[in-house]
Amino acid sequence: MNATELNCPICSSMEESVTNEILAHLSPVKAKKDNVILSPDIVSPGLYLIGKGRVKVFRLNSNGKELILHLLKDGDCFGEKSAMDGAPQGDFVTATTETSLFLLPREKLHDLLQKHPKLYPSVLRSICRWMDHLNGVIESISLSSARERVSVFLKRLVVEQESDLVSLPHKKHEVALMLGLRPETFSRALAEIEEQGAIKLNHRQIQVVDKNLL
Repeated sequence: MNATELNCPICSSMEESVTNEILAHLSPVKAKKDNVILSPDIVSPGLYLIGKGRVKVFRLNSNGKELILHLLKDGDCFGEKSAMDGAPQGDFVTATTETSLFLLPREKLHDLLQKHPKLYPSVLRSICRWMDHLNGVIESISLSSARERVSVFLKRLVVEQESDLVSLPHKKHEVALMLGLRPETFSRALAEIEEQGAIKLNHRQIQVVDKNLL
């Protein structure tokens, strides 16, 4: 196991001695499919790193319907904000497959940050990326029409991937759920945007032809 394999947000850019110190404190955790890893009312016990598997982060609305905030995969992390500020997680985090995790306990995380202050920017960047993503999800679902939601999502992908040729980060039905849409509604919105000349579709790749038409 190494930092590159895990894409560890707080150690991938550190010198080897610091990286080895972080890796030495990681504890393996197994989660079966549909297991709840974190719930909204508890404080995360630390920073979780996904070794292999997939994880879903979601909230429940007043009607008990899931609002998917993020779908995480190998190398991604979660729980860092709650572990840092001691506030409850605020979201459900569940495994959608058999998942192997590594946990850096909250106490060890705090100790390492005190011992190596240069780790702070990496942790803050990780938290900021999560907050940016969450703001994007909230912006999308606040829009009334499916076309608007999909357009905002595509614009965000262009920025994140720094290219007009973007790839869907997840399967179509998963992206649809993240936008609060039915899969067929998501597909219709994509087709409508393509007919208007803004994009060209090629399976999970999308060429943005004219941003002004999005």
